[in-house]
Amino acid sequence: AMARLQILHSHLIFLLKTELEPQEVGYSTADLLKAMHLNVFLQVIGCCVRSEYVEEQLANGGDMPRMRDIPTSERDQIMGQYFSGAARSPFALRRLLVHLSKLGLVDMIGEDGEGNSG
Repeated sequence: AMARLQILHSHLIFLLKTELEPQEVGYSTADLLKAMHLNVFLQVIGCCVRSEYVEEQLANGGDMPRMRDIPTSERDQIMGQYFSGAARSPFALRRLLVHLSKLGLVDMIGEDGEGNSG
């Protein structure tokens, strides 16, 4: 789990420096998932479904597409797995963000808009 936290933290720093527009309120899990590179998504969240698209991307090497740039049908297949009735990807990302928050590496904003220092 620590390796996944380190990968996610490094990627969040990269995204904030290069990609994501500054926001006063923070970023949703959906924003963060869409901005992830495919290889980071696979390392941090994982995928339980075999996908020829994923295999081709990994075999080709080079720059990995962002989740938002993957064709919708493929992205839905990769991200569309469910766990106890809820989408697995946002749930897994939220769980990892909670751990980063407890370590003091990220701030999370609750439903009430107040920061959560964990």
